[in-house]
Amino acid sequence: MLNKKKSHPALNELMVGDESNYRMLFNNTADAILIANSSAKIIDVNEAACRLFGYNKKDFLKLSLKQLHPADRVKETLQIFRQLVRGSNLDKNIELQIITKNKKVRIVSASFGKIKINSRNCFIAFFRDITEKKESEMRYKILAEMAHDSIFLVDRAGRVVYVNTFGAKQFNAEPDAIVGKDIKDLFPPAIAKRQKASIDKVFHSGLPVYQENVSFFPSGEVWLSTQLTPIKDQKGRVENVMGFSRDISEVKKTEMAVKNNVSLLNSVTVTSQDGILVIDSQGKIVFYNEKFLELWKIPQKLVKTRDDKKLLSFVVSQLSNAREFLQKVNYLYRHPKEKSSDIIYFKDGRIFDRMSLPQKIDGNIMGRIWRFRDITERKKVENALILSEQKYRRLFEAAKDGILILDADSGEIREVNPYLVKMLGYSRQEFLRKKLWEIGFLKDVVASKKSFEILKSKGYVHYENMPLRTNSGASISVEFVSNVYSIDHSKVIQCNIRDITARHRAEMALANSEIRMRAIYENSPVAIVLIDLDNKFISANPAAIKLWGYSERELKNKTLGDITHPDEVKNDAVQIKLLLKGKASIYNVDKRYIRKDKKIIYCRVNTTLIKDNQTQSLHFLTIIEDITQHKEWEKEVSQEKEKYSTLVENSHDAVVLIQNGVVKYVNSAIKDITGQLPKMSSVSQ
Repeated sequence: MLNKKKSHPALNELMVGDESNYRMLFNNTADAILIANSSAKIIDVNEAACRLFGYNKKDFLKLSLKQLHPADRVKETLQIFRQLVRGSNLDKNIELQIITKNKKVRIVSASFGKIKINSRNCFIAFFRDITEKKESEMRYKILAEMAHDSIFLVDRAGRVVYVNTFGAKQFNAEPDAIVGKDIKDLFPPAIAKRQKASIDKVFHSGLPVYQENVSFFPSGEVWLSTQLTPIKDQKGRVENVMGFSRDISEVKKTEMAVKNNVSLLNSVTVTSQDGILVIDSQGKIVFYNEKFLELWKIPQKLVKTRDDKKLLSFVVSQLSNAREFLQKVNYLYRHPKEKSSDIIYFKDGRIFDRMSLPQKIDGNIMGRIWRFRDITERKKVENALILSEQKYRRLFEAAKDGILILDADSGEIREVNPYLVKMLGYSRQEFLRKKLWEIGFLKDVVASKKSFEILKSKGYVHYENMPLRTNSGASISVEFVSNVYSIDHSKVIQCNIRDITARHRAEMALANSEIRMRAIYENSPVAIVLIDLDNKFISANPAAIKLWGYSERELKNKTLGDITHPDEVKNDAVQIKLLLKGKASIYNVDKRYIRKDKKIIYCRVNTTLIKDNQTQSLHFLTIIEDITQHKEWEKEVSQEKEKYSTLVENSHDAVVLIQNGVVKYVNSAIKDITGQLPKMSSVSQ
């Protein structure tokens, strides 16, 4: 009898029905069936076995099972056969290699069982040819392992069935370490939940799902595009879900950059004060902004036609130099590589600056960009500037700075104003027609023509506090500023020379004052600190550092309240508010501080609010004098006074204190002597 437990389905069918049914099923099943005796000699085969191995039935019955396998695989087959002989059951299919009559090796999925024929123990084997499937799997695996995308298989439970090497590397692991794991063990909870939902959707619908989202790996955040595809069995049921994931982080960055650029471009064109029109190579309108319509007063109905010729006809009707305008437009269309910039004049008095250049994409000309700017007001200003030349001349003559005008090419002095003549004591003729470096007072500063060339190339030179000597030999300090600009299409250099002798002396005095103040600050025997409006230390002098025992760096990380005795903090806050509100100009107090070593010290504190010239509060200046020793002396004196008073008051002798003829004090002993305690009075009384 055949052991039916977990046997091949065809075996169960063979056991049912009569001999004719048995033979029909035996010969017509798609799997190759071989029956062998206990010596492994083949005693029966079906037609599928003949087709698989290439033998006819007569030749087959001359063979044994071991002759159907490659030499290096015979041992494996015999081991299976011995297990059957010993009575063991094989509960699963086994992949084996077989060899056909023409010596070709095939791969089969094999299952084995025991069967009794004429009361003899025999063995039956079912072989299914899976060679093409295995070769396909191998080709797929090679492709998958070579891929630079993550490729994986997931079952219904969310466990990884397969992952290629590239995918495993995302987790810094080998594929074997990933296979068998649940996706919730591989990703953060939120991402795992999202991915499981997508996979379940494929299982339920049987349809592919595409998604782009962020995942997290040990290397960090990664944007992935993932295609989830159902893998179905022969009956159309989804067995697994295959995923293809590609890192699109750079693509996403590029997309974001493009979006930002497009957004920026849109913002620029929308807010631009220039009218912009883009025409393609066929003469059709590709783009325009609202400013373009506004400048040219073009109706929406016309622009919607996208016809450049109709648009051109409309705008030409507004121009006073229409013929010249059209000639230029036609020329540019005939010469697409040309750039152009010119001025166009309107009949209504407006003036536009027009610029045109080719539109290029990857070096290819795709059309033409036109930019129009209303420069009517600018032209009015330019005309006004021309008319103001006389006003400038008057300013030049009356200026309280010395001014030199030079030819930018030659360095020759063209003009000098009266103030510079008076400042330096040279005549006007001594300046004119000379080179800048030939003037005596500048020889030590602009020593050569090379220096002048540097001045020209930079276009701007500024000397602060430059010493000069006048024609009379007097030394003065000046600020020397040089600029290059254009007048009547030629470049000139204007040198402004300002006498800052008085300012320089004041600055020196201020610097000396600051030095003295710094010396006082650093060497003062009392502590001096600057406190900001949030009560934090800005700076502390050495005496302050010594007073509290903290370094300046430590103090800057503290507030004044941090080192103030807790009982003093509330009063400090009240007084500081008075200073800030302007209700007090200075805050004087004797208070306690806590040193770094936790020792309590008494200090006399003077705090004032420092303001700038605009009465804006800047910070507090606080001067602190250590009076701890003084307080200790006061305490000692008080204790001595109390001790003396107790002795006097308890004395059996009468004690009277007289000051300036007036009794100031009597002790209680006088009552014992006189019988009464007299009032304070004059000695005469």
